[in-house]
Amino acid sequence: VAKPIEQMPEPSIMPAMLSMTPRRIQVDPGLTVVQSLFATSFKNVDSVDLVIQFDPEKLEIVDAMDGGFLGEDGAAVSFVPVWDNLTGRLAITIDRKGAAKGRTGTGMLANIVWKGKTTGASSITMMTSSRITGAEGDGMPFRFVDAEVTVR
Repeated sequence: VAKPIEQMPEPSIMPAMLSMTPRRIQVDPGLTVVQSLFATSFKNVDSVDLVIQFDPEKLEIVDAMDGGFLGEDGAAVSFVPVWDNLTGRLAITIDRKGAAKGRTGTGMLANIVWKGKTTGASSITMMTSSRITGAEGDGMPFRFVDAEVTVR
């Protein structure tokens, strides 16, 4: 009697992850500090649409710049940051402009320049409307690691 062949379990694939580096950072009121947004374990990613939240009483955004990762392979990339320092939101859209395949790997998506306003800590979190899209147009699972900026 033939025995059934045991199925090997699917290898667990680490979902894509977004994180701020350094995860915890300090800044004095009136001064600026840069925190980088990193992508880890990206697989065939075509676009990133993020909305990051912060405490507008503690911080304001001075600038957000492309980190270069989605275009490192030579693909044309559109990087559009829009922020609202009154509501404490930063929307970043990065799109690979019709590249034949998505970007895979780990690298810097953006650099965010924060300016300290009043003493205290601000969590840096992501809104649930944020999305990572693969080259096939499919949404991809990912995690955002919350961060913190403390105005001292």
